[in-house]
This record gives sequence, C-alpha cells and structure tokens, in this order.
Amino acid sequence: MQLSLPAQEQVQFDFKLQKKTSSRLVDSLREQAEAQSLLLIPRVTQFQHQDTLCPCTAKALISLFRNLLGNLQDWAQYRGCPFMDEAPEPGWALVAPESLPQTVCRNYLDQQQALRQHAEALGVFPRPVRRRSLVEALYDLIAAHLVPGLRLNHQTLDATPPGPTGNDFVRIYFSGEDIRVRNLPHATSHPALGVCPSL
Repeated sequence: MQLSLPAQEQVQFDFKLQKKTSSRLVDSLREQAEAQSLLLIPRVTQFQHQDTLCPCTAKALISLFRNLLGNLQDWAQYRGCPFMDEAPEPGWALVAPESLPQTVCRNYLDQQQALRQHAEALGVFPRPVRRRSLVEALYDLIAAHLVPGLRLNHQTLDATPPGPTGNDFVRIYFSGEDIRVRNLPHATSHPALGVCPSL
C-alpha cells in the first residue's frame, strides 16, 4: 500500500502530523509513559495501489487485499451495509496495538464506560478516546501487516462500533494467518475481547 497524495493534501497531512505530535493528548501520554506503547498511523481516504488511485473504504480494502483476509463469506454478510462505503477520517491516529486491559471481559456498554474513564485518566476528557470504526480497524491491520514484524490485534480482539443490526458489534483481529471478523451481540464479554482505541 503506497500512500501517495496530491501536493495540497500532502501539505495538510504534514500539518496534521505536526499538530498531532504537539497536542495536549501526546503530552499527557508522554507524562504517563503510555506514548511508547502506541502506534502513530497515517489514515487516508484514498491511496495509490498498482498505479490506481483507490478509495480507502472497507469494500475496496477487502477487494484489493483479499489474500490477507480469512473466509470471504464472513465479509460477504456486510455487503450493502453503509459502513462498507465509509473511509477513515484523514489524518494521524494514535492506536494501541492490543485491546486496553480495562476493556476486556466487559460487554459493549461497559467498554464505553472504560474508554471514558481512560480519557479522564489521561486528562483529555471530554476529547473521546474512541472505538475504531470497522474500516479504520481493517485499514490499520492491513497497514501494520505490510510492515515487517509489526502486528496489531494479534492477542486480543477489537470490538468495533455497531454491526448490521445496531444491537451487535463486529469483532476484528489478526489470527496469525489472516484478518477475521464476526458479529457478536452487545452483551458479549470475553477475556480476549476488548477495545483497541483510536486517539
């Protein structure tokens, strides 16, 4: 995946990097020694792939990187869902490589409360420490896989925002061989299921 942007967008992207790295959030993370455990990932709405400019939607990522995905039938259930055509918010995201410990073994609503408490502990509330969208999680997993030795969600599963019914969520993770997804009800809790927040 080559990140090739038009000149004007590149200037804005560079500005966003400077703004992100000098933010109050990053200062707070450094003070609490949490910054070194986070990854700074560039998020784009389009990217260059084999001389073609592609939208960075879940639908396009699934089509282009199907060799990194598990059973394609698992993804087929989302065909027609609006979130398949969403793109990540452009800019830079700080992402935890695994789910936050305080979010595992909790259901969806309890995880939301844990994220709020985490933001308060970092001193960045009301700025949300939020769940990644499905496309952000998928993009991050693909981008990380393309960097030798780097893996995200290798030991824990990430619970992304509501799935097709609105009463469920999509859990996504890297199995060691490929990226896998599955719908789970909001009431689900598991020792490996948590939230990999985006800051």
